[in-house]
Amino acid sequence: MKALLKNRLACLDAFANAWMFRVIHGDQLAKLEYLRVPNAKLLPCIYIDPLKVEFKCNLRGAVQAQRTLVRGGDWDLRRKTFAEVEATDPRYISCRELLDGTTPIEQLLEFRQLLSRLEQRGEARGMKSYAQLYEYMQGLQSLYRRIADTGRLMTQPELGRCAFGGEINCAVSRDGLLMKTDDGNHRFAIARALGLREVPVQISVIHANRISGFSGDSACLAVNKFFLDIQRANS
Repeated sequence: MKALLKNRLACLDAFANAWMFRVIHGDQLAKLEYLRVPNAKLLPCIYIDPLKVEFKCNLRGAVQAQRTLVRGGDWDLRRKTFAEVEATDPRYISCRELLDGTTPIEQLLEFRQLLSRLEQRGEARGMKSYAQLYEYMQGLQSLYRRIADTGRLMTQPELGRCAFGGEINCAVSRDGLLMKTDDGNHRFAIARALGLREVPVQISVIHANRISGFSGDSACLAVNKFFLDIQRANS
């Protein structure tokens, strides 16, 4: 019931954001800074080759406080290469270990990190016991193996969820690079580990310096054209 309610609220939020931007700001390019995500007028996802994404930035995409699509600042300059990410991030390291199944769950780097957080704070990712953490890692292992068996990542609608939000989260830097954010790392990790050539991702942030070339009568249409350009460049 909670999952169903959350799903319906997510869709209502996307349609409300689309309606407000059209009614209050007239879908004007000059008002693009007010466009909020998730948004039912924007493409819910694009399809890219995950191995073409070279950087990860420390930005939490659509869950940021303002949830505006266009963001200024230097967030895109604080980046890591994926060579560094895959060598140091517990989620990416443990993904490969879970996939081959040779490392016991209690020895996985991600499990040990979560356990340490649980002992220090009393919870980790909403879990409050060793058993819950263990079950969570088992669930990840099952997910990775299902993806390996099917050779693809399912979209949110295919999973019976709202189309707007919930996909692997990405952002576009001032220099036009598609970058991974902090949301959807487990799915991105398994996609890279398996060498999948096409996965659904959502763009939740565009650097403000990148929108100067946008044109047209509709802000949403201009953004969707930009999304498709990004898809072509990364597929």
